[in-house]
Amino acid sequence: MAYHTLANVQDLLTNQNVVLSASSVPSSYTVADWIDETEGVVEGYASLYYTIPITGAKALAVMRRICSNLTGARVWRAAFSQDPQAEKVETYADRLETWANEQLKALERGINVLIDSPKLGTVTDGPVHNFDTTTDPVWDVGDVL
Repeated sequence: MAYHTLANVQDLLTNQNVVLSASSVPSSYTVADWIDETEGVVEGYASLYYTIPITGAKALAVMRRICSNLTGARVWRAAFSQDPQAEKVETYADRLETWANEQLKALERGINVLIDSPKLGTVTDGPVHNFDTTTDPVWDVGDVL
């Protein structure tokens, strides 16, 4: 599932007059690969707590921002690594990355939730686990003790 796009990342670069294209540094093709990588990592993390794919509109907005900030930080570092004000560039990239990581930690701790996305272990269409309780146990209690 696509949580963010090249356009979402481009929005983070608007003030710097950078347009991602086939000839930009980094290229739009490279950024597309980074988008896939970022989404794989973030979705893998979210899958520890939520049913995947994330589908609720509000949850998708949160995932979009987290993913865009992580990919955007990577793009900023690549695009402006030779900038004479590289320290400012790194500070902005760090802010993007830090915000996204804080959101992931808040999801882990239950401080933030993906409000319209089912958490793992919740009942939506039926039981999460279907244990067969009609058969005899594999062992007798006396054998275990």
